[in-house]
Amino acid sequence: VTTASVTVQDTTAPTLTVPADRTVTATSPAGAPVAFVATAPDLVDATPLVVCDRSSGSTFPLGVTTVTCTATDDAGKQSTATFRVTVALEWSALLA
Repeated sequence: VTTASVTVQDTTAPTLTVPADRTVTATSPAGAPVAFVATAPDLVDATPLVVCDRSSGSTFPLGVTTVTCTATDDAGKQSTATFRVTVALEWSALLA
């Protein structure tokens, strides 16, 4: 009887997917709430941790905000991706 030991080593970071850049209309003077989903499938870890520096559903201020997301698997491998959210005022077509 022969016995062999096999060690599986995770050498690949999760594949992080973030939304495309988008423009939304402000819903208040504070900006607009923006919901989004970032996903990170991984070959070894079924549920890598995905953390973004802005929470989905939070209110984004007027102007351009860059959101940075990082996915980390159980082996500590990381992927980082960014997307931009532009919050604009609604055009009323009235001249001053």
